[in-house]
Amino acid sequence: MRFPGTPNKENKMNLHISPGNTKMGNIPSFSLPAITTCPGSTPLCRKHCYANRNAQMYKDTAECYKRNHAEAEQSNFLETLGHHIHTLNARYFRIHVCGDFYDQRYLNIWTYIGKEFPNMDFLAFSKSFHLDYSNAPNNLNVIWSVFPDTEMSTVPSGPRAFTDFSETHVDAPYAPGITDSAIKCAGLCTTCGTCYHSNENQLDTIFKAHGGSLSKRKGN
Repeated sequence: MRFPGTPNKENKMNLHISPGNTKMGNIPSFSLPAITTCPGSTPLCRKHCYANRNAQMYKDTAECYKRNHAEAEQSNFLETLGHHIHTLNARYFRIHVCGDFYDQRYLNIWTYIGKEFPNMDFLAFSKSFHLDYSNAPNNLNVIWSVFPDTEMSTVPSGPRAFTDFSETHVDAPYAPGITDSAIKCAGLCTTCGTCYHSNENQLDTIFKAHGGSLSKRKGN
């Protein structure tokens, strides 16, 4: 293991790993600022980004994500991140409740982390289809995030997450290509965990759109 011990005090204060939330339970996560770190985002995604709206509402959270991005740009980010993850007593880890793999160097760091922590399952939803994921280990589960306005010809092979706008005021049909075996998210990761083994099961998932003005139902 390359990362025994703990990070220095300054880096420990700057880098923030969330202990979890109401949906994920006690699954830790690392996030970045919305939209600015999402090079593959679509117009519909940017317009109705719940993570961006939450960042505007909760300034402390937004500042944590900004500091994480600044740390990710540092030359010692791999070591800092590795030290933090080494101290966790976790089976699962969520990469990006907010944000995405914004360039190849940053993705390569998570690829290395996945290899260094083979007993932990990592999960990320990504629209960064243009990057090279060929060196990612099997415990780094990347699910392609598909919106109704996603250009499907750019989506690589592998499990996909479709966004369902049917209960909102937004008239946006499913993107083409959804399979009959796709499962609908029940809303609580700790009682399911299917996505954290997506490299094994190769299942598509359907998530309800939520957040902001999307909570308004059709006809209201």
